[in-house]
Amino acid sequence: MTAACGDKVAYEAKINEAAKTAVCFLPGFMSNKQGTKAQFLSVYCQEKGLDYYALDYRGHGESGGAFRELTISDWLADARQLLDLINKPVILVGSSMGGWLSLLLAQSDSEKIKGLVLLAPAPDFTVRLHQAFTDAQRMELKSKGYVSIDSGYETPHIFTQQLIEDGQNHLLMQADIALTMPVSILQGKQDASVPWQETNELVQKIESPYVRYHLIKGADHGLSRPEDLTLLAAEIDWLT
Repeated sequence: MTAACGDKVAYEAKINEAAKTAVCFLPGFMSNKQGTKAQFLSVYCQEKGLDYYALDYRGHGESGGAFRELTISDWLADARQLLDLINKPVILVGSSMGGWLSLLLAQSDSEKIKGLVLLAPAPDFTVRLHQAFTDAQRMELKSKGYVSIDSGYETPHIFTQQLIEDGQNHLLMQADIALTMPVSILQGKQDASVPWQETNELVQKIESPYVRYHLIKGADHGLSRPEDLTLLAAEIDWLT
């Protein structure tokens, strides 16, 4: 795809003409469409006869754009552009930040979105992140415009001032979240990035006819163990 700014936005599409439903995977912050969960979903959807889509936001993976210049608004626009390409009912699978974007899309595109599977969803994570900054990190953010944090991943995570400021335009946790579609949430109790207590709070705020919540005692933020992926498949089976 080509974004309004001219940057190329990469996505994966595996189409089954007989499919009645599409699964669309939205990855997390500084993640991409080549991760373990995405690869699992690609194979699962082919086996089940479902269309499969996955996105690289601008500044991520194979997409263009300068990461440090991009925000939640930009990545939401990328996800919405991909959603507009899909001409079937969609199950959104959102991981971490992708869960935040999925909730925002579900509010505005409720007719197309058939269901949500949220994996360690991180709505409003920019607020929690900023509150947790040390004085040194706040000074670095002010002087450089970004702060680099070693979060235990292959590369340090980069958080910019404009990312944190833009997050204020998309906050969800200040009120109930009215949705019309069923929602499934998977959360690891050993998650060091998204506290399970915050996901408990999210469950209480979602107003939907059906909400299923799995708190998995042995799982971490990745939710990529074989048993986690089996549960992910079962929740998509439920929604289809």
